Amino acid sequence: MPTYTPRTTSSGMAGSNYWYNSSYNPFYPTYGLPNCTCYAWGRWYEINNSRPSLPTGDAGTWFNNVSGYQTGSSPKLGAIICFSGGPYSGRGHVAVVEAINEGGSIMLSESGYNHSWNTRFWNSGPRYGPNWYS
Repeated sequence: MPTYTPRTTSSGMAGSNYWYNSSYNPFYPTYGLPNCTCYAWGRWYEINNSRPSLPTGDAGTWFNNVSGYQTGSSPKLGAIICFSGGPYSGRGHVAVVEAINEGGSIMLSESGYNHSWNTRFWNSGPRYGPNWYS
C-alpha cells in the first residue's frame, strides 16, 4: 500500500466519483451519502485506487459475505470494521480504520443516516472493534 493518508475531513468528497457515480459505487444513487455502506465502498476505492469487490448488502452482512480479502480481529489502516445489529437498526454498520493509536484504540471515518444523526462524514474514536477486513 502506498503512504496511507487518513481522511479527517470531508474535503474532496462532494461530487466525487467514489461516492456520487453509480459506475464507481453500487450504492449510489439508491442510498448515496449519508450511508455507511456507500461511504465505506467509496473510501475503500479512494484508498486503494481500484474498484472494490465488497459485499453490496446491509452493513451487518458484510463480514460474513466478504471474499477475497483478509479477515480478522486486529485493526489495520484502511480496513473496514463491521458492526452487526445494536444501535444500527439491526442492519449493522461499517466504517474505515483511519488511525491506530497506542494501546490499540482506533480512529474511524464513517457516514450514516438515522433518526438521531444524519451526517455525510465524521471521525470517531478512540474505539475498540470486533471484526475487520483489509
